[in-house]
Amino acid sequence: MIPSRTGYELPFLLLGAFRRMIDELHRELANAGHPDLRPVHAVAMQTIADSGSQVNEMAASVGVSKQAMAKTVAKLEELGYVRRTVNRADRRARVVSLTERGTNALACSGEILVSLAQAYADSVGEADLLTTTDVLRKVRGDAPAFEQLIRWFGDD
Repeated sequence: MIPSRTGYELPFLLLGAFRRMIDELHRELANAGHPDLRPVHAVAMQTIADSGSQVNEMAASVGVSKQAMAKTVAKLEELGYVRRTVNRADRRARVVSLTERGTNALACSGEILVSLAQAYADSVGEADLLTTTDVLRKVRGDAPAFEQLIRWFGDD
């Protein structure tokens, strides 16, 4: 049987590790020319299909309201990461697409996350990091990661 302290400590360790990685990611993104990006922005941008997506589709894919996603998309458009255009099939609807700046930000995020993972592997050992990743996949089970995490980011 595990010590009860482990049960109390585990969620805070997981949250702290997650928060540290996200904070480091956004510090590096700021240094790379994306100082206004927030975690919720990156998650929203990842829901956009190559052909573009409608706000309601984006919202449904991460389990937030259409209004919350519309607010995030408006901010992303203001910052130059996405553009909204009229849907050719339904002139009442808008299609959200990544701009070159948005595509660059996502690519940059991916590179930074790989670099951070390597730094963690260098710090704790590659075997321990790979084991931790495998264990977390098992703990997460079948729960889709985005739907689980988006609620932690809020609507801003």
